[in-house]
Amino acid sequence: MLEEGRCEILCYANAMESVLYANGDVVFCELSKTYTNIRKNDYDFRKIWESEEADKMRKLISRCCCIHGCNLTTGLIFDPEIVASTLKEQTPS
Repeated sequence: MLEEGRCEILCYANAMESVLYANGDVVFCELSKTYTNIRKNDYDFRKIWESEEADKMRKLISRCCCIHGCNLTTGLIFDPEIVASTLKEQTPS
């Protein structure tokens, strides 16, 4: 993906995942910027997830192509071609 500049697997971090660091910082993935801190939001993750800051960050990363191992797994799960080929490989002949 990096060499060809083509998106092979979409990133779902902005819709399905977040990272909470030990210092309270919240990001959608380790490769994106911190957009808030859970301590500044009364430890209310729902408030953070539905916040204006989260929506702004979602827009910024909405066209990402996933290259990060943790988030890449989620993208692979939702790729119908990969799911179908995996099932074919595991089905006995």
